[in-house]
Amino acid sequence: MEFTNRFKKTDFKKRNFMSNNKTYLFLLTIGPVQSFIAQARKTQDLYAGSQLLSDLIGFAMNQTQESGEIIFPFLDAKSKPNRFVAKITCQDVKVFGNNLQVKVKEELNRIAKDALGKWFEVASYQIDDFLETYWTAIIYDENKKYNEQYKELERTLGGIKNYRVFKQLSLPEQGRKCSVNGFYDALFYRKLDRETQQDITFLREQRHLNNNAIIVDNDTMVGLGIIQKGEGICGLTLLKRRYKENAYTFPSTANIALLHILNNPVVKDSGTLTPLLICDGASENTIDNFNGQLLFSENINSEYFKKQDIKCREDAFSDCFESFKKVVEQENLKFLKYYAVIVFDADDMGKKLSACDSIEKHKELSRKLSEYAKCAREYIDEGRGKTIYAGGDDFMGLLNLTTLFESIQKLRETFEEQFQAEQLTFSAGIAIAHYKAPLGEVLNYARKMEHKAKEQDGKNAFGIAVMKQSGEIHETILPWVNSLKEYRWYPSILKLIQESLKDKISPSFIKTLNEEISIWDNKSSDFAEITSHEIVRLLSRANKFADKKLLETIAEDILSLYNDSNFKDKTDYFTNALNIADFINRKF
Repeated sequence: MEFTNRFKKTDFKKRNFMSNNKTYLFLLTIGPVQSFIAQARKTQDLYAGSQLLSDLIGFAMNQTQESGEIIFPFLDAKSKPNRFVAKITCQDVKVFGNNLQVKVKEELNRIAKDALGKWFEVASYQIDDFLETYWTAIIYDENKKYNEQYKELERTLGGIKNYRVFKQLSLPEQGRKCSVNGFYDALFYRKLDRETQQDITFLREQRHLNNNAIIVDNDTMVGLGIIQKGEGICGLTLLKRRYKENAYTFPSTANIALLHILNNPVVKDSGTLTPLLICDGASENTIDNFNGQLLFSENINSEYFKKQDIKCREDAFSDCFESFKKVVEQENLKFLKYYAVIVFDADDMGKKLSACDSIEKHKELSRKLSEYAKCAREYIDEGRGKTIYAGGDDFMGLLNLTTLFESIQKLRETFEEQFQAEQLTFSAGIAIAHYKAPLGEVLNYARKMEHKAKEQDGKNAFGIAVMKQSGEIHETILPWVNSLKEYRWYPSILKLIQESLKDKISPSFIKTLNEEISIWDNKSSDFAEITSHEIVRLLSRANKFADKKLLETIAEDILSLYNDSNFKDKTDYFTNALNIADFINRKF
């Protein structure tokens, strides 16, 4: 009897404990995002930064799953955004949220210890400083509308983010800053060939170099692929560069620009690429970690070889390169020096999520976004470029110019097919740049074009900017679909113009039209009529080998390009759209 009474008492306590549990909508976000990812000199920095944040949010989601269900994003998504929403059941949500923050911080330290090894202690204060996590929760009421509760959750998080706590670094910052982010001290430095130990001592004494900075010249943990000569980086940047093996093999901007050559079956089967891979020290079975800059003649010199620590003799490499070059030229391929960065983001995504009137609908949207992200990644990575991040409602990637227009159109078409019921659209920014242009600047310009596209009425647009090596920039904003002919996509129109300029129409047409438009009064009531007339007249004069039907199609497309609503009082957008098509044509 006594045992039975004790059992009943214990069971009562257990049931009483369970009754104290409450159900919450829980939201956690990790940052900083854009600044952390954009702090990149190499594509590997860009990819690793994005992957690190995605993995941290994935870790937090897995921890949370034990206490409830993940609503957004889809748990199995390969790339995850910097936030997640869940329905959880717990006794004390404050304890739960704070414990989760601690676990995420501990996971970051575990990752950093694995990546930095013996150098973790030196850089730990920088690793500890960078991560920002915010969380909020509200009691979930099944009798209330889910979307109203979700809006309240978002408002609460917004209020928390507005209240920022100032953090003081545990160690004073002194000396030169990181070559990549320009904020933290450089703690890892590789000397230039001309620098001696005395020079390093002098730099420390003058506080031009942190006293704790490690000179990595002879350390096997960091080759030239991680820290170049004369480069000083902080612990956070070193974490990026040593995070996961696949970050090392992420293609460079030069490799993206040359993707049409490196993936060409005839070139690959010719056997002329293998000697170049061997000369560079790469595996003869892969081109992933091959230095694509070696395929540009201006880099085949002793100075560049010494800087990159390439052991192969210059003359031996030149002989191999000439054999390779002949095969490339026989295939009528060009050694392109320009590539494109694309970023896109779904329009009014917050409103769409807030419109989900049940958890099931929110989860279904999460699943569909994950499916689209997978399709987008597979499509781009199939020889057209390389995906940095694909979250479904946002995307970042690098594109080869040979498939630029068809790639961005396919991404947009597939998105429309996938989310026709939700009536979702996205706006994109594309920056075309030389492979040597600072990657951070190119990414920032792509973001700038995305913001300009979202400023258009109705959004659902894309912006393209060409960043010439001379410093000149051409930019245009276009709707995805011709507003006068819905079956005509503007990427297809630009592609047709670009291809026609090769051998059907003289490029002088664009130059002459630009000159004439620049001297006309675009506020005149006759401006549109005169411009339309001149487009047809100049196009006819520039006709080389285009048949009548093709010429009429091109004329119609260019006229629609001019007459579309986005170009009202924006003649620069019109002329720049033609200039961009001409620029890409000349590079081919």
